[in-house]
Amino acid sequence: MTDNGLTAVQIKKMNHQKHSKKCELPLARRLMCWAHVIRKVRGHRTLFKNKDKFLLVEQNIMQLQLSFSDQIFVTAANLMVL
Repeated sequence: MTDNGLTAVQIKKMNHQKHSKKCELPLARRLMCWAHVIRKVRGHRTLFKNKDKFLLVEQNIMQLQLSFSDQIFVTAANLMVL
């Protein structure tokens, strides 16, 4: 266990992921697995009392991944947080 609470295996995996990103997508500024993001969001579905509101939030997150510029992504993400 290191000072930051990560194991050596976790650090090795993180370093591998960073290296893979730089090799495969050197110009990428954002790199997230949207399947994991949506899965995590769906885990918090019970926080929404209104099912339709949750579906709207989920749809907004799915649309966010389609942002074709950093400016649009940041602006849309900031609007979602408001």
